[in-house]
Amino acid sequence: SLLFSMTTVTLILQQDTQLLVLRTGVNQLLTVRKSGASRFSIKYLMIKHRPQNTRKSMGNEWMQTHRSFSNNSFWDPNYINYSILEVINDDRVQPHNFVPIHQHMDMEILGYVVEGDCYHNDNLRNVLEVPAGGVQHMTAGSGIWHLEGNNTDTPIRYLQSWLRPNKMGIQPVYDGHVFDKEDKLNNFCLIASQY
Repeated sequence: SLLFSMTTVTLILQQDTQLLVLRTGVNQLLTVRKSGASRFSIKYLMIKHRPQNTRKSMGNEWMQTHRSFSNNSFWDPNYINYSILEVINDDRVQPHNFVPIHQHMDMEILGYVVEGDCYHNDNLRNVLEVPAGGVQHMTAGSGIWHLEGNNTDTPIRYLQSWLRPNKMGIQPVYDGHVFDKEDKLNNFCLIASQY
């Protein structure tokens, strides 16, 4: 797997010039030029190779997780976080099992469902099953209690990223979204933005 070594990223697409500019939090510009049918060539990008075997694998009979950064019960001083990116987890949950109800505060949490349907239930009365290809977005803000997992007869897999927000203590929000094939075909799909 590859870990992109960038800080907070803003994407700006100028369709008239066919130029995509990535601005990082350290004012480093990465220029990406359009090179044909919705393909972009990257002029400069720092990439750090992160072999799979350097990630922390842990779990039990009902859940397996692979963690890229230190959090909760895993600590590795070489991989604490990267700028505002606190967590990248690759989770697999067996049928009819759930991560018990727990609280998050002051964190932006994004989940991408790779396989199966990911079940979510929270104290804001959101109950949702997000299918493969779908995205979950939680603004934990002042606090949200939830459980998540697998309410089906087949294993599921989802990727989770936690980002430190620029505002603390705000109203918590949860939403799930499924992009259809046309949304994703030769396009970038916006899943989160501070703007």
